[in-house]
Amino acid sequence: MKVFFRCIICGEKHELEYSDHDDVYMYDCSCGHNSNLLVQKEKFELLYDMGIICIKKGFYKEAVSDLASSLERFLEYVIRYILIDTGKQYDDISKVWKSVKNQSERQYGAFLYLFFNQFDEIKNINEKQVKFRNSVIHQGTFPTESETKEYAKYVFNYITDILNILDVEIVEGGLKVSKLFKAQKIIYEQNPLHAEYNRHVSFIDIIRKSYKNMDFESIYDTFYQDNTLDVYYG
Repeated sequence: MKVFFRCIICGEKHELEYSDHDDVYMYDCSCGHNSNLLVQKEKFELLYDMGIICIKKGFYKEAVSDLASSLERFLEYVIRYILIDTGKQYDDISKVWKSVKNQSERQYGAFLYLFFNQFDEIKNINEKQVKFRNSVIHQGTFPTESETKEYAKYVFNYITDILNILDVEIVEGGLKVSKLFKAQKIIYEQNPLHAEYNRHVSFIDIIRKSYKNMDFESIYDTFYQDNTLDVYYG
């Protein structure tokens, strides 16, 4: 997918093709400025934004796929978050993750047990939403706009509820699992004076930090009045 940014020195607009393989990008603007760009959004945030954009454009089946993927990647994020907070090393966690990388049920089970052990809370995913997700992804069901927005709202509430718990209870894990922590050494070694952090505010960020007293629908409508995500993602 394409994302847009500006040169940190002269402000010239650029676009890049974002992929899973790189979080740090090197670029030269037409003025000769050499800089590095770090996309700081976590993968679950990017996927959630993609899901919201698909709803806006009328692609409801694709939206459900993106939102479901967002939720799965969020569970991975929380697993790493908790394990790092308990003293495990990032590289060691990644080695273990390889054994469950392609097994979403095992990932979900690992999340449930780790979260319960850490916070004494059970965070089951609603069975109705699981069935809806499976019918769309595995059975080819075409969802309606209202069904898709309901699913988006559920995923949002599930993610933000857990993020709020993590923010209150533990901080170190969140820092070390973030893209900023993983890439800051690389970006400064390559070009310490010209380092840019592209932390565009995501839909999840907007809702959690700026509109705590508004409901999902009001935030959804407000957020898209200026086509914010179209500007960022093209």
